[in-house]
Amino acid sequence: MMRQRPLSPHLQVYRLPLTGILSICHRISGFALFFSLLIFVCWLAVLSHSEDCYRWSFDFFGALIGQAIIWLSVFAFFYHFSNGIRHMIWDCGYGFEKTTSYRSSVLVIVASIILTLLVWSFCS
Repeated sequence: MMRQRPLSPHLQVYRLPLTGILSICHRISGFALFFSLLIFVCWLAVLSHSEDCYRWSFDFFGALIGQAIIWLSVFAFFYHFSNGIRHMIWDCGYGFEKTTSYRSSVLVIVASIILTLLVWSFCS
C-alpha cells in the first residue's frame, strides 16, 4: 500500500534559500522601523512635556531594555537600507545569477552588522 504524501511541502522538508529568508526579514525590518519611528516620536513628545518625563525617558533608554530597542532599531535601519540598495541593483537588471545573489545576501548581512557596530562605537 502506498504511503499518503503531504499535499504541500512542510517547513521541516522545504528549505528557503538565503534570498527568500532575507526577503522575509526585509519586510519584518520595515515593520520594525515603523514601530521605531513611533517610539521616537513618543520620545520627542515626552521630552517636551516636563523635566520628570525627561528623567524617566533618560533612565528608560539608559537601561538594558532601552538600549536593546535602540540597538535593534539601528540594526533594522541598516539592514533595510542595505537590502534596499540590493533591490535597486536588481531593478536595474543585475545580480540575478545564483552565486551573485547569494554573495549579495551575505554582503547585506555583513554590511548591516558592520554599520550598526560602527554607529554604536561612535555614539557610545
